[in-house]
Parts: sequence; structure tokens; C-alpha cells
Amino acid sequence: MKLSKYTFIVKKDNVLLMYNCWSEKMTVIQPELFMLLKNNNIDTLKEKHPAFYNYLLSEKYIVENDIKEEKLVIEQWINEEHNPTSFGIFINPTLNCNMKCWYCYEEHRPKSGMSKKTFNTIVTLLKNKITNKSIINFKLAFFGGEPLLEFDSIVMPLIRETEQLCSVYKKNLHVSFVTNSILLNENMIKQLSEIKVASLICFQITLDGDENYHNATKKSKEHSNVYRKTLSNIKMLIDNKMFVNIRFNTTHYNINSYYNVIPEFAVLSKDEKRFVNFDVQHVWQDSNYDKNEFEIQQMKLRNFLIEKGFSVSELKRIAPGRCYADCTNHIVVNYNGDLYKCTARDFIPSNKEGVLRENGDLIWNDKFKKRNLMKFGNANCQTCRIYPLCHGGCSQIKIERDEQTECYMRYDNEEK
Repeated sequence: MKLSKYTFIVKKDNVLLMYNCWSEKMTVIQPELFMLLKNNNIDTLKEKHPAFYNYLLSEKYIVENDIKEEKLVIEQWINEEHNPTSFGIFINPTLNCNMKCWYCYEEHRPKSGMSKKTFNTIVTLLKNKITNKSIINFKLAFFGGEPLLEFDSIVMPLIRETEQLCSVYKKNLHVSFVTNSILLNENMIKQLSEIKVASLICFQITLDGDENYHNATKKSKEHSNVYRKTLSNIKMLIDNKMFVNIRFNTTHYNINSYYNVIPEFAVLSKDEKRFVNFDVQHVWQDSNYDKNEFEIQQMKLRNFLIEKGFSVSELKRIAPGRCYADCTNHIVVNYNGDLYKCTARDFIPSNKEGVLRENGDLIWNDKFKKRNLMKFGNANCQTCRIYPLCHGGCSQIKIERDEQTECYMRYDNEEK
């Protein structure tokens, strides 16, 4: 047996910590055990401390001598990505938007509503997937643009078609929206509340700082104070027991202003807080700032939210979970029937990865095939000690940096 290459032993505040970045386990160890592991005296460890030895083995801290750990990691990812019981689809009803946020990477298209032909084609796709006996969980998400612009004409009709199919074929339905929420109203909430098959209806809504920062980023002809309207709509969703993921789009300018936002939610009851999650993100276009100091500020903000009793996503400088774009059973369908995998890039022809045929078939192109070839990284990735934690970034990064022969994420040894 040998120490896993994914196991790290570090000293912190006179305590020895052992961490494995594949199993995501951490434990405190005694100096005596540390020396045995450091000197690779695994047989002695097994003889003197059999219970601890078995623990190390079960949590992947130690592995067999001839094992290729990266191959096992890839096998695990393949099994997760090819989950036959689940299918997820992002639908862009339009690429038009009622806002013009400075950091938005999409080119808005005013006349980009979904045609009846594309609508019918998507319904055919829904039928093909939901009638598949192996699929148990169906995830229907709306993106854009601003999806609520087409709520009555596209969104609700598609939800009703999906609900009917899921009801007949006994499938679990999860409905979600990525929206600025400004167009949300009581009638929309009422219609969504009537969707009985859906086990969860979820909204992701962004706040761009406190009242001053948010209103400077998001401006509306209909609402003089977009910030107040957004908070009101979030409260309306919570009152109707719909889950809201509140995304803080932080920059080095606005990050401290969020301490003015949190009191707006501190008045929620313990039961109401169950329907809220906060996600502290960094706007990637933000520049000219101290990286280490900013990460400290992000962590302080996250910890403050936790102290106030809120659920908060992990900070995502490194996300051990695989990206949805790497999952076989997850697709993005644009308003015109073009297929994509990633929602974090503009929906332009050069980025598309396929087309949706009238019979509901998915026809993928060479870009999609390239994504699948590259998604497990290059040889440098697969020999790296933080491979299970980093996996070379998402497949989108690998496609865009395909000239990299070493680290896709451009980490030096210190960063690793």
C-alpha cells in the first residue's frame, strides 16, 4: 500500500491535518502516525493500528501500490455524467432582455422570440425524453435573455406540456428560472403555484450590491427603484414557498455594500430562511484589485451570512463538482433550436454545438465532439495532485485553451 497522491498532510496551529482532495475527507492525526505515513511505513501502520489503517483505506488516504488513481477518478466522473435516471434542459425562450447590465456577456436580440415551429420541436423533444423509462427526474430550466418576457407565450405553455407528460409517466419535475425578476407578478406566481407535479420551483436572482450599486447596474423605464422591486419580488416568492438562490455578483467596488443588503433578509423567520440560499460570486470582468484581499473579503461576507442563519454556497474559486456542461444528460436549447452545452458564453453561431431536429433528435457538431474529447484534461492534468479538485477547469475552458500543454488553469506550484 502507499499514500494516495491526492493526500496532503499539513501543519496548522500546531495540529497535523490530513486531507484527501478526491474523497474530500479531512482528519487530525498524531505525530507518531504522521511519521509512519511520511516514511511510507504502511505495513507497520497496519500492524500497530489496524482500525486506523482500515479507516485510511476506506477514505482513500492510502491506496494499493499499482493503482492508477486518475483512472478511477475518471471512471467515477463518467458514471456521474452518464446518469440515465436524470435529464436536464435549459431553454432560452428569447435572447431579448429588459436590462443592460455592464458585465453581461450576451448580445441581446430584441426580435428573438421563439417561433411556433421551434416550440413544437421542443415539445417533441420533451415527449421523447419523458417517455424514456430510465429517466425518473426531469429538470426544466429557463434562461435567456430574460425568460419572463415570454412567460405567457412560451414559458407557461412549455411547463404545462411538461407537467402533463410527467404526470402521465410518473416523473419527478424540477422547474427553475434564471431571471432579474423585475417582470415577476402575482399572476405568474399563481400559475406556477398550480403546477402540482413540480417537486421544486426555484429562481436564481442577482443582486449587484446595495440599493445604490444595484440601481446603478440595473435600470428600468417602468420602475424607478429596481432594487426595491427586486426585494419585493423575492419576498413574494418566499411567501409562496418557492426557493430563491440569491446571487451576489461581487466586485472590489461593491463587495462591502452587501452588508447593507443582509439586514433586508435578516427579518425572515427561521422557516422562511429555508427557501433562501446565498451564492457569493465574483464578476469575472472585475480588474485591478488585490486578489488575496478580495478573497478574504468574500470569505468574511460568506461567514457573516452563515452567522445570520442563512444557507450559503461554497466559494467557487475551485469547484470539485463537475459542470453541468460536462453531463451527457444536460442540454441547452436556444430560441431558434440551436443546441449548446454552456450557458456562460454568448449564444452565437460560432459557439453552437448542434441543432434540434423536428423529430426531437439532437444532432451534434464537431465542437461538441471536441468538448467530449477534452473534458477529462490533458496528460498534465491527469498526473496532477489536485486533479480531482480542479479537473483542469470545465470543458469550456479546455476548449478555449486547447493550445495549453500544461495547466489549463495556469496555476503555478504555489497556487496548487
